[in-house]
Amino acid sequence: MKKIILSTIALSTLVVASEYKYEVTPTVGYVDTKEHVDLKNHKVAGVSIAINKGDDCKFDQIELGILQTINDADYENSSNDTSITRAFVNGIKEYALNDKFKLYALAGIGYEHINTNLNHNDSNPFFNYGIGAKYKVYKDISLKFDVRHLLKFDGDKNVMYTLGVAIPFGEVVKPMPKVEEKVIEKEEVVVVPKPKPVPVKEKIVEVLVQPANLDVLFDTNSAKIRSYDIAKFDKYIKYISTVAGSKIVVEGHTDSVGSDAYNLELSKRRAQSVKSQFIKMGLDASKIETIGYGESKPAVDNKTKENRQINRRVTAKIVK
Repeated sequence: MKKIILSTIALSTLVVASEYKYEVTPTVGYVDTKEHVDLKNHKVAGVSIAINKGDDCKFDQIELGILQTINDADYENSSNDTSITRAFVNGIKEYALNDKFKLYALAGIGYEHINTNLNHNDSNPFFNYGIGAKYKVYKDISLKFDVRHLLKFDGDKNVMYTLGVAIPFGEVVKPMPKVEEKVIEKEEVVVVPKPKPVPVKEKIVEVLVQPANLDVLFDTNSAKIRSYDIAKFDKYIKYISTVAGSKIVVEGHTDSVGSDAYNLELSKRRAQSVKSQFIKMGLDASKIETIGYGESKPAVDNKTKENRQINRRVTAKIVK
């Protein structure tokens, strides 16, 4: 009896497109100058560009920005006013609380240019640090709010409040790991002829083989199945519908970003999303069991973005 393997499919060059290289943020703000000699509070507007960094950098972003006074800033004891330009570069570290909300801390240096110098208010470099929050409002577009303390080298101090809209661009495309699957196995059977002078014929009989473990990967903080992964479900539908007594156990997993409680809930939603796809394709819901493990069972360590992508997965196995 000769086994013929019909096909081995190498699934490579599939892509993940959920990350961006840059983020531009138009910004408005308010500067409190209570520790700045003889200069009144004033409004500012400008723009910043953040460069998203990889795991080999201590910061998640490097921010380059410029802010300009709106209608200039007035002096306390003078009829004069002045325009002020502030340029800065900061390192930003983000802390994700869930799939929409992040906190962040920043620190860096800049330069404050005062166009009209009065009462020892001179152009000077400054050091600044602060904290902020980012909330995703539409797709990957977010609102940002932060508070920054500006410490000028000449001793003057300002507090600045800013509000902006962060718009990502420069989508980064990364290859997924290669996955090899064996689909169907056939057996060639020679039929023994009857004792009549007729030609001997060969009959090909298809034998179903239990599928390998399903492995569907997900984007960060997402439970949505990518369209190109749906084809993986077909062989499970065919096997379970044909082999009596067989069921499927669907197991959801996450990477280590976020809290344990959030990741456990996210893994359950991912497992439920795969179950819903099986039901949509005609599988009886009573033949599907779902389990969420959160971040407790990583396939690999979570030290790199590539490994975290592998851990954002749902697996499924046939049981009898």
